[in-house]
Amino acid sequence: MVMPVITRALLFLYSTPNIVGLLLSLPGVVLYALGVIHVIVVLMIAGLYITGLLATPKRKIGDFSIHTSATASDIQMKWDALVRETDRHGSEEMYIKVKSIRLSTIKMLPLLVSDTSDDRSLAAVRHVVLVYLPDALQTYFSLPPALVNFHPIYSGKSAYQLLNEQLNLIEREMRKISVVAFTQDKWKLALYSQIMERTVGHQRFLGDFLGTPPY
Repeated sequence: MVMPVITRALLFLYSTPNIVGLLLSLPGVVLYALGVIHVIVVLMIAGLYITGLLATPKRKIGDFSIHTSATASDIQMKWDALVRETDRHGSEEMYIKVKSIRLSTIKMLPLLVSDTSDDRSLAAVRHVVLVYLPDALQTYFSLPPALVNFHPIYSGKSAYQLLNEQLNLIEREMRKISVVAFTQDKWKLALYSQIMERTVGHQRFLGDFLGTPPY
């Protein structure tokens, strides 16, 4: 899939370098609006905008993907990094949820890294906490903060609202799953994992908006 042209335009318009460039060029725009129409003013506007565009550093995001052959130690390291990244760039509410999901994931590591289990419920849990969520959080943190917080993407909701809703549900169900996973209550395990599976499906986070293919 190819990223839609309108998405590319939005990513640029909401990007921090573009916003800084626009803010820096405001004095020149004010002078122009006041009738000071001169080539120097036009050059000043262009120069200040380009300075802001080029001088503003871009956010660097690590790689949080977890390989299928990852060990328990590898998975814990990746989730530790996700928690740190959420602490730096996410809201306090998001940080609390991600930290809780990490704790539930760590509790379940003996089951999640098992190669012998063909339990469909555990497979769904693996997909959510080892594939979907690391990918979703990496996508979210790589997008411009202004876009994720203010631009409506689906049903009038921003990326922040969409991700926060998913985190709320996944955190709640993972707390339940981490309790019943080591018991013989297969019915509850299947129920809780299906709720998560239906929530995330097989689409990537913001997949349609960004033009990324499904899993």
